[in-house]
Amino acid sequence: MKTTYTLINKSISFFISLVLILMIVPISSSADSGVIYESEINNMFSTADFTYDDKTNYGQIDSVDDVDFWTITYT
Repeated sequence: MKTTYTLINKSISFFISLVLILMIVPISSSADSGVIYESEINNMFSTADFTYDDKTNYGQIDSVDDVDFWTITYT
């Protein structure tokens, strides 16, 4: 009986962990949803992230020295 409870507890812990991960990680791709997330390293013109004027873009400033570049294509 103790083995059954251990298995149930491990299953519940795994399920809760999976749900939490799925809540954090975007599931759909940026091309399908109209959302583009910044990638690192994009701190120079040569490594700029590509986006379009009809997309929603998200980025993050990591420090006061963080610089991010985007290349925008107008449709």
